[in-house]
Amino acid sequence: MSRLETEQSASPPNGQPSGGFGGRRRKDPHETRLGDFLKACIKLEASDLLVKAGKAPVVRIRGSLKALDTPPVTDEEYDRIIDHALSDDLKEDLRKFGSADFAYDYDEGHRFRINLFKTRGRYSMAARLITSNIRKFDELYLPPVMADIAMQPQGIVILSGVTGSGKSTTIASMLDYINERKPVHIVTIEDPIEYIFQDKKATIHQREVGIDVSDF
Repeated sequence: MSRLETEQSASPPNGQPSGGFGGRRRKDPHETRLGDFLKACIKLEASDLLVKAGKAPVVRIRGSLKALDTPPVTDEEYDRIIDHALSDDLKEDLRKFGSADFAYDYDEGHRFRINLFKTRGRYSMAARLITSNIRKFDELYLPPVMADIAMQPQGIVILSGVTGSGKSTTIASMLDYINERKPVHIVTIEDPIEYIFQDKKATIHQREVGIDVSDF
C-alpha cells in the first residue's frame, strides 16, 4: 500500500487557490478527505485516482494500481464530498443522469479531470491528473496532415477515438499550433475545460459548460 498522510484542515494548503472546484458554487475540497487523496496522487506521481464507496482509494502509478493506506470511503463521507465538490447544476446532473464531469485546479501546476458516477447504487469517482504542458506536434508524432488541417481557414473537423486514445491532447496541440502562428480569435466550449491556453498570436476564450454556457 502507498502511505497517505492525512491532513484534515479547513483551509487550503499553501499555493492552493480558493476556487476552481466543481462549477459555480466553489468550495475547498480539503474540507473533506478528497483534497488529501488528490495531494497523494500528485505526491506519488500517479496518473489516476479511483475512489469507490466502501473501499480505500486506489491510484495508478506507471500502469499499476496501488491502494492508499487510508480507511475506506463511507457512503456518508461521499455525501459530504459531493456537497463540497459539486455545484448545484452538477448535483442535478448526478441525480438525473447518474454521473457528473468537472475539472479542478489543485494548484497552478496540477489540474484534475474528474468523473463522479453511480455504480450499483453507490458512488464512485475517477480522477485523472492532467499535465499543464500542452505538447507539440513533434512530441505526439502526429502525421503532417494534422498541421495542414489545423491551418485551414474554415470547415468542420471531427476528431474521434476511444477513451484514453489522446483526443484531448491532440486537440490541445492543434489549437496551440494555431495559437503560435495565426492572429485569430479562438473560442472553445468544453465540458470540462482541461488544458489552459495562454494567448500567443491568437486571442483565446475558453468557455465551460455549466459555468460560462448552459450547454453545447
